[in-house]
Amino acid sequence: RAWQLAGLSLKVAVNLSTQDLRSASLITGIEARLKQHQLEASAISIEITESKLMQDLDGAVATINHLRQLGVDVAIDDFGTGHSSLAYLKYLPVDEVKIDKAFLGDLEIDARARHIMDTSIRLAKGLGFKVTVEGVETEDILQLLLGMGVDKIQGDIFSQPLKPKELESRWPKLSGIG
Repeated sequence: RAWQLAGLSLKVAVNLSTQDLRSASLITGIEARLKQHQLEASAISIEITESKLMQDLDGAVATINHLRQLGVDVAIDDFGTGHSSLAYLKYLPVDEVKIDKAFLGDLEIDARARHIMDTSIRLAKGLGFKVTVEGVETEDILQLLLGMGVDKIQGDIFSQPLKPKELESRWPKLSGIG
């Protein structure tokens, strides 16, 4: 809330554990904290790894549906790392998939690696998901991914992970302001 009041408009991603997904108080806890801090649900995004989704698919889908009813975006983290069957994707009511950085190896020099990435992006977008690629470190990889139609990029090309105070002090530079 303090960041919003200071003009830092950003979405905070929160990773959930398997225990979090199974918690009966997860939804009411998130809803209570949003109200307590006077935040819109769109201020946060919940990330769940593929492997955690597959541990209890029915329970995860029910939790995701409740989160989305609150207005919270939900992303599949580490998409494509082999933990789930593609057949299940059509049942997951998520907003976004985050393609793991493991798919970036040799992207610049290997046509098959580019084909896998491009196909993954098109598959996810064809299912109506936004697509983020994690772990981008170079301008060449960034340009390749943008050419493939990725929605968001995450990685050291923009910034290494920051503590809250570091983010606040660097915000004008990171956002292009000032």
